Amino acid sequence: MATSPVGPRLQDIDPEDLARRIAALVPGVDGDARFSHDVAGLVRYAQSGDVGSWQDSDDALGAIQTVSVILAKAQVGPGTVNEILYAAEDYLDDGFGDAMEDVEELDLVARKSSPLALLRLVMTAASGRQALNDPENAVSERHLSTLAGMMPSELRRRAANREIKFAEGGNVPTPEALRWLGVQKVPGFPTRSGGAAKTRG
Repeated sequence: MATSPVGPRLQDIDPEDLARRIAALVPGVDGDARFSHDVAGLVRYAQSGDVGSWQDSDDALGAIQTVSVILAKAQVGPGTVNEILYAAEDYLDDGFGDAMEDVEELDLVARKSSPLALLRLVMTAASGRQALNDPENAVSERHLSTLAGMMPSELRRRAANREIKFAEGGNVPTPEALRWLGVQKVPGFPTRSGGAAKTRG
């Protein structure tokens, strides 16, 4: 797995491998096809917006909730899983307003290649991608940085160079975020030519 100076990149996470590693942490879940399907599906959705066998991107919300609740009930990784669960619950219940602060507390990148750290990275990107489905939303620098595979400090540097425009409050409106992600050729977002950047193989 390729790594940046701070850890593995979102695009380098193998969906099936992470699903297998997460399932192995939860008693009674290893071999559960539905659980593994949800974890792998979240990885693919976070990486490229691919919904796979899901009906649409809204199913990503159900997967976040399902995976989070199962991990929390199993009490896997004290503290870490609570962060995942609380962020997912707030996000699902309250939308993208005040709950964004909770999601922003998740790590941008996995500083270690532990499966839970990688899952936190995936959930951050998946929730950010989901937020961008609504043109009225604004996404946080944490979500945007995660999707682009860079640290928030790098995103702020680019904003200072006027490559991307932040709104008041430090978030980026959806239209501007989509434009910038397309310029960066992040998989699943429209490029300047009107197409969508392909998933890196």
